Amino acid sequence: MFVFIIGIILSSVYFVLFSQSGLLERINLEEENKLAYGKIEKLNSEKKNLQNTLRGYQRGHYSDRDMLESGYIKPGEKIIYFKGQREKTQSKEFEKTSDAGYFLKLTHLRMIWITFSAAVLLVLLIYGRKKREFDVYRDDQ
Repeated sequence: MFVFIIGIILSSVYFVLFSQSGLLERINLEEENKLAYGKIEKLNSEKKNLQNTLRGYQRGHYSDRDMLESGYIKPGEKIIYFKGQREKTQSKEFEKTSDAGYFLKLTHLRMIWITFSAAVLLVLLIYGRKKREFDVYRDDQ
């Protein structure tokens, strides 16, 4: 009976914390949602800046930097070229994966909990069997 109660308690902890709709999964999903909303906000602000730049281009306003980057040189200007110097313009801010700060992934925690629960139940069953055998041996004498 004691092993049965411990089994129910261990499985209840699993379902409350580690299951697909458990507490840890919900916390993980909320953090992933926050990251996704942050990325969406950054993309929206970048879109707004690009739309403003496009409107300026449509009106004929080009910045000196844009003209220089497109290869246009005004008459009388000088160009200095440094061989081997290239600017990396790729942004790595969107390459983050959403592990949400966990040291172990949730699937690993689930496997660890199931293994722990099985070990506890196995130890209790073996202990109960040994105790029963000892009690039977003691009663015979």
